[in-house]
Amino acid sequence: NSSYCDKAPSAEEGCRPLWFVAANDPGSVNVLSRLGLSLITIYTIFVLAIGRSVRSICTGDVPLTIYNELPAIDKLWALCSDIYTARHHGDLDLEEELFTFLVDIYRSP
Repeated sequence: NSSYCDKAPSAEEGCRPLWFVAANDPGSVNVLSRLGLSLITIYTIFVLAIGRSVRSICTGDVPLTIYNELPAIDKLWALCSDIYTARHHGDLDLEEELFTFLVDIYRSP
């Protein structure tokens, strides 16, 4: 007994022993340990997966908007075709020049 129980006027004021009972299912622990996973690992994976799903729902296709919302792609398509043709014919200087032009178009606001 602690010194508090010795000084308490009666045994009903908190001097009874406190018992903790822990139940454990050995089957589930065995499966997790065989896979090398702990409960914290599974919880972390679950939280990260939910967080990524919520983030993708909220942001949507914002990074792809620049590509999806182009008003007319005929000139860009022709430029890409010219880059392919220059590469096919081995004119690497022209290919580099056209590719630099394409990158400048996408970088400009």
